[in-house]
Amino acid sequence: MMGMSWQEARGAVRGFIKRPGFAAITVLTLSLAMGANTAIFSVVDGVLLEPLPFPQSEELVSIRHDAPGLDMVGMPNAPGLHVFYSQASRSFDALAMYSARTATLAGETAPERVAIGRATPSLFHVLGAHPAMGRLFTEEEGIPGGPAVTIISDGLWAQHFDNAPDVVGRTLQLSGSTVEIVGVMPPNFSFPNPDIKLWTPLRVDPAGTDFGGFNFPAIGRLRDGVSVDQAQADLNALVPRFSELFPILFTPDMLANSGIAVDVDSYVDGLVGEVRPVLLVLLATVGFVLLIACANIANLLLVRAEGRSKEMAIRSALGASREHFIARYLAESFLLATLGATLGILVARSGLAVLLQMGPKNLPRLDQIGVDGSVLLFTGILTLVATLVFSAIPALRNRTVPVATVVRDGTRGATSGPQGNRLRSLLVASQVAFALILLVGSGLTLRSFFALQGVDPGFNAKDVLTFELALPSAGYSDIEARARFHTELVERIEAVPGVQVAGAVSHLPLWGMGSLDPLLVEGEPIDPDEIPPIVEMRAATPGYFEAMGIPLRAGRLLDRADTDTRTGAVLVSQHIVDSFLEDRNPLQHQVAQGIPLEHDPWSRIVGVVGDVHNATLTDEPMGAIYYPLVQGEGVDRSYLTQSMGYAVKTSVPPTSVVSAIRNELAQMDATIPMANVRTMEDRTRDARAPMAFTMLMLAIAAGVGLLLGAIGLYGVVSYVTAQRTREIGVRLALGAGQASVRGMIIRQGMVVTAVGLGVGLFGAYALSRFMGALLFQVDADDPFTFVSVALVLLLVSLVATWIPARRAASTDPVRALRWE
Repeated sequence: MMGMSWQEARGAVRGFIKRPGFAAITVLTLSLAMGANTAIFSVVDGVLLEPLPFPQSEELVSIRHDAPGLDMVGMPNAPGLHVFYSQASRSFDALAMYSARTATLAGETAPERVAIGRATPSLFHVLGAHPAMGRLFTEEEGIPGGPAVTIISDGLWAQHFDNAPDVVGRTLQLSGSTVEIVGVMPPNFSFPNPDIKLWTPLRVDPAGTDFGGFNFPAIGRLRDGVSVDQAQADLNALVPRFSELFPILFTPDMLANSGIAVDVDSYVDGLVGEVRPVLLVLLATVGFVLLIACANIANLLLVRAEGRSKEMAIRSALGASREHFIARYLAESFLLATLGATLGILVARSGLAVLLQMGPKNLPRLDQIGVDGSVLLFTGILTLVATLVFSAIPALRNRTVPVATVVRDGTRGATSGPQGNRLRSLLVASQVAFALILLVGSGLTLRSFFALQGVDPGFNAKDVLTFELALPSAGYSDIEARARFHTELVERIEAVPGVQVAGAVSHLPLWGMGSLDPLLVEGEPIDPDEIPPIVEMRAATPGYFEAMGIPLRAGRLLDRADTDTRTGAVLVSQHIVDSFLEDRNPLQHQVAQGIPLEHDPWSRIVGVVGDVHNATLTDEPMGAIYYPLVQGEGVDRSYLTQSMGYAVKTSVPPTSVVSAIRNELAQMDATIPMANVRTMEDRTRDARAPMAFTMLMLAIAAGVGLLLGAIGLYGVVSYVTAQRTREIGVRLALGAGQASVRGMIIRQGMVVTAVGLGVGLFGAYALSRFMGALLFQVDADDPFTFVSVALVLLLVSLVATWIPARRAASTDPVRALRWE
């Protein structure tokens, strides 16, 4: 049997050498389809399927809160709730909170902004992580007033300390404070993301009397035998007790009105939740491309098998068994599939690099993505399936042909009758159907992308440079000192040649959700049991709105006096006016933030500005209140000015003024680095990147599918037309016109197309239900897209059939009647 397999393999190789064009087209088609599938699967495997790099990672869960009554979902945890859950819940081995932020790291090199993680000491126990050197945080270090310590990453140890073995016990300057290094984590530890350079304690009062705010992501490890649903039920049973622990914040009626509930989910599911539908749709898309390619190759193999039917018949007459033919087809198919898969892996490696470069910047678990063993196994399975499919079709087809018929009639008529034509037409119809499904998906995302392009972000991103800087606590501990710094730096930046206007804000647009708090309007009584509407809050300098092109709708903008003399002035966005001050003059009202029983002093509205998409372009803008750098008497929003984003409007290329701005900053304080230096146009482009990425991938897949489908239809119509040359010659000799012959051939191709379109429209309608999460302002069953795609595919099919029809109509009847 092994000798037989080797013999058939050598025969397959010789056959392909004799027909290199057929082998090259087949392998190239298959390698592109397999390469695309392998590349996408490697991303799916790394992001969705690979377990987290922690012991028993399936026991890790995330904890969030939903408040449908406030239109808030996915809120993280609060310090007071963390203490309460840790003490009262029986479902967890441990609970932890963490956050990711940036800080200024100073040392022997120039100061730099680095990503740091803040975490309760319990985090490392939850993750089952241990240091490579030193120790973890103690409980004492995790409470207010605890020692200033840090645990550094392996990368920071190598970069800043040259892997010195005595690094534990040394100190770092972090945002102006001295912290002691107590441990070094191993190279494979990266939480919550690979950019984190070091970790500091997140300090929580163990008494749990300070609720804080829903500001910190939470993670827990389930006890043995406890399911996610059981843990969720356990925490939700504790929600009614919120009013006992925090009576000012949560009365029983307030809890009922807000509908607060705890959402416990698998941590990995929460981590990849936003990208899961995108990746699954892309995997299904390239799967359809592979099916189209397989149908195309099957048609090629079928035609090739029919061309060899006389050879096979003679072999059968000389005693070759059915198993011999099956082995021959298997050897040929396996060789084609193996070559296609091998080249496909090379295509996947190259394509994966491009894919990750073009993909969304927030794609999680990037360090897990690669062409590893599981991906190679996936490609191997594809190879085996392709082998079976390719070998089965010609083997089963030739099996039905009587030997005597082939020997008597020759190749032409033996295997190319109605049954062979029906099989080929069925394969082409499936290609048309799959191509239509791909085109519908691509069309829907294209319309979504154009809709997203048309969204007014509320600002003008053209010629605006942005950057971030954070002031260390040492030297900038009070709000007045921070206000003086930001005010002076803005003035210095505006004096730089090429700068038109500059401003600073506590949270630049499209940075994600910023600080939130309830809003109260003077004269609008709210029941103490109700939670006021939640709005965003910002601190801004006067020039910020002009630099960003945010329009003034009424009143005036903030000015220097509002900061210097604590006038208590604020700006509100148009959304607040439309929602809470409709048909009234907003400039005659005051607002405050907090809850009815405990809120800030009133601030007067001096102006109304346009709404801005501060979080994402796909979400409706929330209401926003803008404070001056120093707020009115009794209003303390000082934390807003610790880290500020700058917007610089220029009359020259924005990046050309970076060096001058950096020099001005260094003259004021050389220990403060500029971070995240980018143009606002780049930030806006990144906000559209996920939709653009999905659209591009689907468009490429749809284009390949359309091309393969058109080639398949053209090939079948051309082949069948060639088989009917004698018939066509007779028709022409008997007086049939060329238009009549063309119509006959085109109708033949259009029947196959119509069947494919019908099946494809049904399939596209069914599968588009799964694309809802990827679409923006477009329905999944958008009739315009479906009709347009069907017409495009119909037109392409018409061209693909018209070419062989035109050639058939110009057939010479005399030559056709002599044709064999």
